[in-house]
Amino acid sequence: MHPLGIEFVVHAPLAVHSIAPTVLSASGGATLRLAASNLFASPDLCVKFVKGATSLTLPAAFDEASASAVVSAPSWPPATALLAAYEKAKAAAVAASSAEGAAPVEPPAPPALTEAEEDAIVELSVNGQQWTTDCKHVRFVLDPLVTALEPPTAPIEGQCPLKLTGLYFVETGCLKVRFTKLAPYEDGTLPVLPSDAACLEVDATCADGAVSVVAPAFEGVTDSFAAAVQLSADGQTFGPSFAVLKYEAVAAKGGKKK
Repeated sequence: MHPLGIEFVVHAPLAVHSIAPTVLSASGGATLRLAASNLFASPDLCVKFVKGATSLTLPAAFDEASASAVVSAPSWPPATALLAAYEKAKAAAVAASSAEGAAPVEPPAPPALTEAEEDAIVELSVNGQQWTTDCKHVRFVLDPLVTALEPPTAPIEGQCPLKLTGLYFVETGCLKVRFTKLAPYEDGTLPVLPSDAACLEVDATCADGAVSVVAPAFEGVTDSFAAAVQLSADGQTFGPSFAVLKYEAVAAKGGKKK
């Protein structure tokens, strides 16, 4: 008889003991870490997100330093389906209102995920066949949309409390606000977020549907400028919309603002 040359790996049962973060953007893309006992590097290492009829399996990488599996979170189908239905209904309302002689049609209310739709169980496998059964949960939330902020200006030195309002604001315990320095633009034109612009991220809190944050100072900047203000529910993935904050340089006594 000749050996087949097949190598088997026998290992102790895996057990997921922690995951971070526990809140993820429903649009996907955030980095999720699963710390587990008896975990090791495997070409078939993968993570499964499952709830009811929804089941998504994604490849993962092994981080030896932390003995954890690292995976890029998926977009969550219950949320994407809800948003697609909302956009379709909103477009239909606009089209109906635009028809000649038609009465205005009330647009649909913004969608909201139920607790059941937000929830997913995360499990781990080193071979894509046998899975952990630790039932660790994550929460998928809609990306927050910033529509306004108060006050609309801040001193260039920062340290100014701001209140953000918009849609899909919830307290997740890991809210972050990103301030991105915008290129100069004329009033009345829509600013564009430069891909290589300086940006700062600050922790924030949410209460009564509004987010509170303190505007930071951009080091080395002395002239007035504008910054885009975005919000992230999971501390990693920022919603596509933003409000504009104007940083104003205070003039020396008897002088003018820069």
